Amino acid sequence: MNPSHLFSAALILCLGASVSAQDSISREAWSAYMQDALPEFLCHEESYFVECFEVDIEQCKRSLSALARSCLESLAEHIPDPIRSAQEGATAGQMIGSCAGSRYDLVNLALKISTEQCNDPMYWAGRQ
Repeated sequence: MNPSHLFSAALILCLGASVSAQDSISREAWSAYMQDALPEFLCHEESYFVECFEVDIEQCKRSLSALARSCLESLAEHIPDPIRSAQEGATAGQMIGSCAGSRYDLVNLALKISTEQCNDPMYWAGRQ
């Protein structure tokens, strides 16, 4: 199992919040929020995306921002417009987060650090 897929619960809480304070949000506004929020949420000192790759936090954020944009574009037809509930936002957020995380692993494969910790998806479960 890919470690980037294990962050879903925390990601759902973070990304569903963009809708919970409103009745709805347009796909365009939600996508803009996601492109900024996803890298901020996933790229920090103790995250899988920084600890297990030879990148610094800013490189991680730039990479995940570009990958989030690509995922948002390629999966746009699967994102409701407007998003009317926190659950819809969370479901779409999980889809985009999984896409961007998986692509991050592939794009940065040459930079991956192979340690027992980095190769153990259960170590990263719940750490984000």
